[in-house]
Amino acid sequence: MPAPFFERLRDYYRDVATVLRGESSASSIFPNTSDIGTSREVVYRKFLKEHLPSACNVMLGGFLFNQQGEDSGQIDIIVTIEDCPQFNFTSPEGNGKSFSCVDGTLAVASIKSHLNSNELRNALKNLASVPQHRVAFDWPSLGIENPFYEEWPYKIIFANDGISEETLRQTMIDFYTERPDIPSNRRPNMIHVAGKFCIRRTFTDLEYMGDTIKAGTYFTTTADVDVASLVVVVHSIQQGLAASRYIPFDYSELFSGMFGMKER
Repeated sequence: MPAPFFERLRDYYRDVATVLRGESSASSIFPNTSDIGTSREVVYRKFLKEHLPSACNVMLGGFLFNQQGEDSGQIDIIVTIEDCPQFNFTSPEGNGKSFSCVDGTLAVASIKSHLNSNELRNALKNLASVPQHRVAFDWPSLGIENPFYEEWPYKIIFANDGISEETLRQTMIDFYTERPDIPSNRRPNMIHVAGKFCIRRTFTDLEYMGDTIKAGTYFTTTADVDVASLVVVVHSIQQGLAASRYIPFDYSELFSGMFGMKER
C-alpha cells in the first residue's frame, strides 16, 4: 500500500486534472474559434507554469527554429531552459505568441479541444516540422550518460476530448505509413485525451502491469489517466531540465547567421 502522503499526492493531481478539464470546457463560451484555442492553451500553460521548476520558461508558442535557419509549423506551447534566448518583444506580459530556438527547448505541446482524426494529423504534422537540434555532444566528457537528448524536445498532444484509442492509433499508423521519413524523435512522446486515455512512448525498457515494454514503443494507460499523464509530463520535463545543466549550449551561430558571418 502506498504511504498516506502518496495517496494525498494522487488526490492533489486528481484535483488539478478536474480543474484543468473544467477550465478547458469553459473555453466554449468564446464565440470565436481562435479565442477558444487561445483559452485552451492558456489553461494548459498555467498548469505547466504552476508545476514545473521555476528555471523553466513556459510560453504561448508560435514556432521553433534551429541555428541553420530552419523553422517549424505552429507550436502552441513552448518550454525552454532559463538561459535560452527569448524573443518576447511582442509578448511583454507573457500572454502573446512567442518563438524560440530548438536548442534549449525542453518541451512543446499541441493543444486541442476535440482530437478528431483531422486535428490529430495536423498536430502530428506540426510536431514533425520541428527542426533538428544539435546532438553532437561528447557525453562522457560532460560526466553524464546521454539523457535522451536526441529525443528533445518532449512532445505533447493534449485534448479535452477526442476519438477512441483505436481510431487514434489507426490514424497514427496511416499518417506515418504515408510519411516514413519522419524520424522517431519528431513523433509525440505523450498523447493525453483527458478522462479517457493516454498513449505515450517510453525512452527505456519499462515494466508495466507485469509486461516489459520495449523502448520506443507506444503503450496505453487508462487507469487514473489524468494523474498519470500530468505526473509523467512534469517528471519528463524536469529530467530534461536537470540534464540541461551539463550541456554547453552555444547560440553564436544564431546571431552570426543574421549577418552572413561564420566564426572560425
